[in-house]
Parts: sequence; structure tokens; C-alpha cells
Amino acid sequence: MKAAVMYENNKPLVVEEVTLDEPQEQEILVKMVATGVCHTDLHFVKGEMPVGMPVVLGHEGAGIVEKVGPGVTTVQPGDHVVLMVTYSCGKCRYCVSGHPAMCPEWLAYNMMGTLPTGAKRLHKGDVELNHFFSQSSFAEYAVVHERTAVKVREDAPLDTVCLLGCGTTTGIGSVLNTASLRAGEDIVIFGCGGVGLSALMAAKLAGAGGGGTIIALTHDRERVLAALRDAGAAEAIELGVEPGVRIDAE
Repeated sequence: MKAAVMYENNKPLVVEEVTLDEPQEQEILVKMVATGVCHTDLHFVKGEMPVGMPVVLGHEGAGIVEKVGPGVTTVQPGDHVVLMVTYSCGKCRYCVSGHPAMCPEWLAYNMMGTLPTGAKRLHKGDVELNHFFSQSSFAEYAVVHERTAVKVREDAPLDTVCLLGCGTTTGIGSVLNTASLRAGEDIVIFGCGGVGLSALMAAKLAGAGGGGTIIALTHDRERVLAALRDAGAAEAIELGVEPGVRIDAE
């Protein structure tokens, strides 16, 4: 298959033929349909965060399950899935209490360049390639642990829902889960990139505009206004304090 491989920091990724092993115990093979490009990928490209090389980056993938390994119970071939940025063990106190993003195991697996089993399935000739965030979605196929894949409806556009793997969920989760925003409360969102706009949508969903105020601070006023129009916002009012846009979430 083809994959985008990083060999050096601050150098272009190299799209080339690599080998991907068959899925093993509790692993699945996913044919990639779409992937987001997160700023986190750029941090690693620029050497601002450490990663073993060579490595296949990408961690906002979505695709269709093509094959399952032994012991897989959550998905089957033909299922449409979003690949999540974090692996969770499913057994610790955070996982069993409904907070898998706080699982203490995910960070080590994400940074060690392997799948959660400790194995590597990517190769270039005799050279093992590192996995990225247990996913490596900058490729035509990915082998991942089944707990990394979340089944979605077949009519869900994979080139859109792939963003739920990391950036969009980060913004939504920060508002609905971490801040536990409630209807009528005020919120200020600093920065309106992909994560910030996702937080803004979550604030509207939570009802912050119904008696409360949503304020979005941004350097790119026109981009935010366009996004709000696409989201169906009734009115957007510029703040007197720059840079900034005040959002009427009616």
C-alpha cells in the first residue's frame, strides 16, 4: 500500500510503497477513506514533540473495516468506523466510570510508536516503521486495535466525521464534559480554529445563548462569521474589543 512516511523533521513526508501486516488478536484492518490533518501532526513534523522515526503520521482517520483478527467483537467487515486518537484499556477506574479519555495507558501507547500490543505492523523492506497514536492514518490502510475504532452510520460522510477522531471531539468535549456548560451560562472561547469552532457549536448545543452569552475571540473574523452562517447562526455582532467577535446564538 502507499503511505506518507516521515524520515526527518522539517522535511516533506515521502509517499511510498510500504508493507502492512495482517491484523492479529483484537486488531482490525481498515481501508482508509478520509483523514483529517491536525496541527498536532505538524508539531511532530517540526520536531516540537518527540516521535520515533521513520513514522507514518495521521490520527484522524475514518474508513471501512475490511478484515478482523481473532477475538474482535465490536466491529465486523463492512462497518464504517472513525478511528480515535486515544486508545483506552476498558478496565481501569476511568474507563469503567465512563471517562476513557483519562485512561492512564493511552499516552504511553500513543508515544511509543507501536500498537497497544507493543507490536509494529508497518514495514519498508526490512525496516520497521513506527505507528503514530496507535493509528497512522496517512495511508491507504491501517491496522488498529478494535478499541480505537468507533462504528458510525453508513450514511455518515467519512470525510467529515473523520474529524471526530481528535480535533472536533476535543472542542465539543471541553465544553460539554470538562466545563459541563449548562443552558443560560456564559462562555468565552479563545481562538476559533477547528477546535474553537467545535467548542462554539457545542456551546450552542448546550444552550449557552439562551439567556447566556457566547463570546468568541479570534484573529480571523471573516472565517468565524462564515462558519457561523454555515451553522445557521441568526446573527453575529462584532465586539468593540479587538480581536473578537461576539456571537448571538439565537
